[in-house]
Amino acid sequence: MLFYRTSPQWAEPWGRVIIEAMASGLPVVTDRTSGASSVIEHGRNGLLFDTTEEAFDLIMKLARDPALRRSLGQAGRVTAEDLLSADVRARLEAFYLDPAAPSRSQP
Repeated sequence: MLFYRTSPQWAEPWGRVIIEAMASGLPVVTDRTSGASSVIEHGRNGLLFDTTEEAFDLIMKLARDPALRRSLGQAGRVTAEDLLSADVRARLEAFYLDPAAPSRSQP
């Protein structure tokens, strides 16, 4: 399991470590303000929290529920694979390296 939280003073624009944990099949618990929260669907491919108390409760829930850890880890892995797929990489490459490419309008 990966628990990730940054200080409220530090903005987390993406949260690569969270995506790496998802790609490894680990269930993730992160705050709703992390950049990676944009790809996490609470209860499906990870868990999101707003308060320290919520984080504690979610971690304890995961500790008691191996099936939940497994399902979140598996769904997180699929999410990470989709985010890092060859198709997505090719579209990003075209976007940044070929301004005339049709994918320029859809990063």
